[in-house]
Amino acid sequence: MKNIVPVVMTAMLLSGPALAQQAPDVPEKAKPGMEKKEAKELEKQARKEQKEAMKAREHAEKEAAKEAERQRERAEEQAEERAEEAREQAEEQRKQKEKQLKAQEKQAKIKAEQEMKELDKGSEQGKKAREENRKKWWRFWED
Repeated sequence: MKNIVPVVMTAMLLSGPALAQQAPDVPEKAKPGMEKKEAKELEKQARKEQKEAMKAREHAEKEAAKEAERQRERAEEQAEERAEEAREQAEEQRKQKEKQLKAQEKQAKIKAEQEMKELDKGSEQGKKAREENRKKWWRFWED
């Protein structure tokens, strides 16, 4: 038994690589046809993947174009809003100035009427006294 074990081990070591190099049990005629089928299958799969990749790229380009269009529209809307706000502010300022001018005109009109009333009131002597008093005050302020 001691002699058999080394012999079997040696035989296994020598026959192992030879058995590994043997092809599967497929007839020789079937091999080339199978390789062609596999090549056609791989080619079909590659074309299919290319088409899918092209579709995905086209879809991504369309989505990018849509997003760019949305951003452009948002920018236009924002510009229009800013322009509208500027117009509203300008209109508000115009109204305020107009209101101020009306108030100033009203004050000037009231003052003119008041001066006219003062000049018409009282006797000649009173008018002269008021006039002199005004002149004194104006001289005081001019000095």
